[in-house]
Amino acid sequence: MQSKSALFLMELMITTLFFALASTVCVQLFVKAHQINRETRVRDAMLVSVQNIAETWLAGESSLADGDREVTVTDGLTLYYDGAWEAVDASAAVYVLTLTQSGDHENDYAQLTVEKIGENTSVFSLDLTKHRQKEAEKHA
Repeated sequence: MQSKSALFLMELMITTLFFALASTVCVQLFVKAHQINRETRVRDAMLVSVQNIAETWLAGESSLADGDREVTVTDGLTLYYDGAWEAVDASAAVYVLTLTQSGDHENDYAQLTVEKIGENTSVFSLDLTKHRQKEAEKHA
């Protein structure tokens, strides 16, 4: 009778161990899915900000709304964001978005870059070119 009880207890322990291992794997999968979801939301918000600034620059406008703030795009631009892509000051920033401009007699050029502070790695970069309209073309 005791051998049947011991066998039953051993089987119960093995089953419990199997379910514990399976639940550990499932929890790890949920944590990874949550992390990927958060990174995707940040990346999507970053791309929307970059696209808005690029379109504003290409249209020749000087200001745009970036979240709750008004941003002026003039000779250059530096904006700071936290880990959730919310606008912050430089001291609390995780990301920095920079617009640098240059040009020649025919074209204006700009480069938008997003870098992760501390890692000094470029997360995203976009090169822009805007053709300058000549005076004769403007009045035609």
